[in-house]
Amino acid sequence: MQLSKKAMTAASAFGAVALLAVGVTSASAVVTTAVDVDNATKTWSVDPVIADVSGTTTIPVSGSGFDGFTLVVNGIYIAYGGADFTSQDSSYYADAVWASPTATSATETRVVLSGGAFSGASIDVVQSYNEVDCYTDVSDTTGEQCYIYTFSGWGAYPDQEDDPNFTQVPVYFE
Repeated sequence: MQLSKKAMTAASAFGAVALLAVGVTSASAVVTTAVDVDNATKTWSVDPVIADVSGTTTIPVSGSGFDGFTLVVNGIYIAYGGADFTSQDSSYYADAVWASPTATSATETRVVLSGGAFSGASIDVVQSYNEVDCYTDVSDTTGEQCYIYTFSGWGAYPDQEDDPNFTQVPVYFE
């Protein structure tokens, strides 16, 4: 059987549309490669953060507009953890980085906070840690919603509403 040129063009166009539709519906979200937080406006450059469900996603974090100089402890935490936020219990977080104007060098757990800004912090995001299952995706919430947080250090503000350095961005897994 031989198809006319018009029939072949229509079939070809239909196939391309069908292939495109399959590609769109099966494509997964792009994993976040970096994020920046502006504490002055309480906004994140990426919202929500997308992490890889199959393992650890290391996300570089930078920020500005923080008030780390007026605190007794002079610093902030950048942390990843579950929805039961508490700045009093650091063991609750899966990963945390300390940013301080008195940091003498940048290591994997400490970065310099200068003029209210920091860079070079890396947060490891995982789907589950301890007893917390953070598995949520953009269309389904089966686990506990987890976040990347910023907050004043050493319990300076035990209540997040009073903490001038508190921000959060949700993390989803794909």
